Amino acid sequence: MQSPLTCRSFLCAWIIALIWLLVTPSASLAEEGQRFKKGDRLAVLEVGEKKYEDVVIKSISARPVTFLHRGGMASVKLGDMPPQWQLGFGYDPEVERASDLAQEKSRPAREARLAKQASKRRAVQNT
Repeated sequence: MQSPLTCRSFLCAWIIALIWLLVTPSASLAEEGQRFKKGDRLAVLEVGEKKYEDVVIKSISARPVTFLHRGGMASVKLGDMPPQWQLGFGYDPEVERASDLAQEKSRPAREARLAKQASKRRAVQNT
C-alpha cells in the first residue's frame, strides 16, 4: 500500500502534466490551421535532426523564427521546417521570395549609405 504522501505526489505530478498539455501549443495546432505567435510555448520543436525543448517563441518573420529553448536561444529558417510547422508559423515561400528581392533591391543604396557614413567618420578622426 502506498503512503498518502506518495499518492499526493503522484496526483500533483499528474495534474501538472495535464495542465501543461492543455496550455502548450503543439504541431497538431498547426495542422488544424491555427497559427503560432510571439510568446507561445511549445513542449518540443523538431527541425531536421535537431530537437528543441521548452520553446518560447520570441519572433517570427518571413524567413526565420527565433526562440528561447532549454539549451539557450536559436533561430531557424522556416523553409527548413517540416510542412506542419511551416503552416503553424504562417510560412509562405512567395513572401520569402518577395522579401529576398526587396533586400537585394535595397542593397546598393544601403552600401552607399554605409560608405558615406564611414567616410564621414574617417574625416572626423583625421581632423
